[in-house]
Amino acid sequence: MPSIRSVAIRSFLLLSMGGCAAAPPSLGDAGELAADLEALLAARADAVATARRSGDPWDLWAACLESSAPAVLAARRELLIAQARARSLGAPQSMVDAEHVGSGADRDSELMIALDLPGLVGAGRAGATRARAEVDAARAEEALAAAGFTTQHALERSLASLAVARELERHLAELEESCGANDKRLELLAGRGWLPPDQVAVARTMLHHVAVMRLEQQAAVAAARASVASASGLPPSSPWLDDAETTGLAAISRRTMGRADRPDPSARDLLDGHPELRLARFDYLGAEADVRVACAQRWPALLIGPKATLTVDDLLWGGVLRLELPWPPAADAAVDEARAARDQTHDALVAALARAQNEIVRRRAEQQAADVALREHGEGVAESSARAFRAAQARFAADVAAIPEWSMAIDQRARALTARAAALERWLVATFDLSEALGPTKDGGEEGAR
Repeated sequence: MPSIRSVAIRSFLLLSMGGCAAAPPSLGDAGELAADLEALLAARADAVATARRSGDPWDLWAACLESSAPAVLAARRELLIAQARARSLGAPQSMVDAEHVGSGADRDSELMIALDLPGLVGAGRAGATRARAEVDAARAEEALAAAGFTTQHALERSLASLAVARELERHLAELEESCGANDKRLELLAGRGWLPPDQVAVARTMLHHVAVMRLEQQAAVAAARASVASASGLPPSSPWLDDAETTGLAAISRRTMGRADRPDPSARDLLDGHPELRLARFDYLGAEADVRVACAQRWPALLIGPKATLTVDDLLWGGVLRLELPWPPAADAAVDEARAARDQTHDALVAALARAQNEIVRRRAEQQAADVALREHGEGVAESSARAFRAAQARFAADVAAIPEWSMAIDQRARALTARAAALERWLVATFDLSEALGPTKDGGEEGAR
């Protein structure tokens, strides 16, 4: 007959196996989760709509950066986590020990309480650990500012692409409508044999080409719209994504005013002001704090406190002193490792500064080239093609023999519109790229959401 002990062991094993074989946790009701997410998005959209009532169209996107941009929201959550961690780490060590031995006349009871006195005054191991956690919290705050700054420029680039894509789609639609008025005329002229079939085929090919370009541009508009929604955190159904005042070319062009005219900052200004370099500086401060933690680990942990011994007929008071001694070779190796990591972080900071300065030079050259390409070539070609198309349209209306010239003018006009749109988008994006490389202005005018 099995013993009580063996039965208990078997029961415990069966319960354990049953727990392991239990069904996995449920993912929850998808409909309920979707409803919660839709309610959250609706609440964010209401906050954004409130900001849109102001006179400045950018207030809408500033509200998005503050309340719904995914990168900013993630950075804000990381900040809350880091702040909570800073409050929890670095607490002074404490020890409470109670012992009761013997019975009757030989009974003794002891109570000991010991505290980490250096940790209470912010020194020792606890102080170094707390200082490291505070650096992490400060870095998380700086990361939030950097996320706002980076997301702002990403949103501006997406808005620029959307505005240019919609303008090009509108121009292509106007060109298609203008040319489509001659579609029935072409059919009539071809049917009566007044025009060679090959010339009519070329003209119709040009019309089809413009129609295909417009359809492709519709897809480009949808992609740019999705990019704006992703960067801003707005739901795809948000009406603000289709608002001409907030997504139009005039609104986004105003954002470029003065961006390229700023002088190149000095190395000190970059280190003090650029979010990415400020993060690199906090990485260096964190590595320095790691050196302090490693050095603190080389010293004994000291706990001091009172001790009370209660016997049958007396109460004896005393004290307790506890030392935690590290193994010297391991502690010294940890310090050497921390110092090497700190030196590596310092080298990374120097390299980051050099990259930032080189990036300014590169992006300024790109912006200047894009500016010249737009003013001297993109705009000029667009205007010349517009005049040529109007002249060819008028000549074809008066003389059907001008159909080859009209067909060529259609193709040139479509290509010129596409080239001008590409040059305009390249100029807008290059301007925002240069602004991002230069960093925020000293008055914080371009600083992202905090």
